Amino acid sequence: MPTILNNQANITYDYTGAASSESAESNSVATTLLDEYSMIATKTALSSNFKPGDNITYAIRLENNGRGDLYNLQITDNLGSTTTSKPLTFSNAILYVNNNPTVITPTTNADNLMTFQVPSPFSSGDVAILVYNANVNRELSSDVSSITNTATITANGGSTTGPAVTVDPSVSATVNVTNYAQLFISKQSDKDTITSGDSLTYTFTINNTGNQQANNVVLTDKLPQNFTINQISVTLGGNTMIYQPSEYNLDTATNTLTLPNSSGTAITVPANSFATVQITGTVTI
Repeated sequence: MPTILNNQANITYDYTGAASSESAESNSVATTLLDEYSMIATKTALSSNFKPGDNITYAIRLENNGRGDLYNLQITDNLGSTTTSKPLTFSNAILYVNNNPTVITPTTNADNLMTFQVPSPFSSGDVAILVYNANVNRELSSDVSSITNTATITANGGSTTGPAVTVDPSVSATVNVTNYAQLFISKQSDKDTITSGDSLTYTFTINNTGNQQANNVVLTDKLPQNFTINQISVTLGGNTMIYQPSEYNLDTATNTLTLPNSSGTAITVPANSFATVQITGTVTI
């Protein structure tokens, strides 16, 4: 770490008639004594919050604030240190060395550690800025409230075999999850083959993987032209509700269902939960 050298002068004097000697002090002068090999770094997340599927941009600024050149300069980032899963996946990166940009690709190991190599020599006063993008896992658990990832920066001073130099402490950035609801829907039918007049049930599973309740969920489905609705039900938390025809709209021209309509009972899906919608009808050809 650089040493600050502080210096201040003092003078004393007297004059005819003075009762005693007088004194005065100069201003204080500070001079920085650079270490032979040293570097400083900062890390910033350019996004204040996230939700699964988002892209987060990180910027790491590194400066050689020592007197000598650095070699084997590596930036290793763990892509998320607060969970046992892999919350982030590397997307792309650009490395700026003294404002000169270069596309750079890290090496990544099984522990989700990625390592960027900065070209040598990295001379005294040089500045490198690494900007990289990472995608948040779409299936990230809803109980994850933040993602913290830490960059470890190492080098050798003076030569490729010189003394080890590190940024201490390591630099990190934390991004907090935003409040959100995120729905996924799947559809199944209870029969693979039918004949005219048979009953057919479509089952929709609506999953909310977010941390907030999803309100006013509206399901739209273009049913087969020869499908006649007999019953619609919604099951949530073990409770099943039958929807009356007045609570949904059916476009007879296209046989498109809208559930519910403006007067129908609203569908809500709590955080980290799911709802089941069943549409049972008769197929007549």
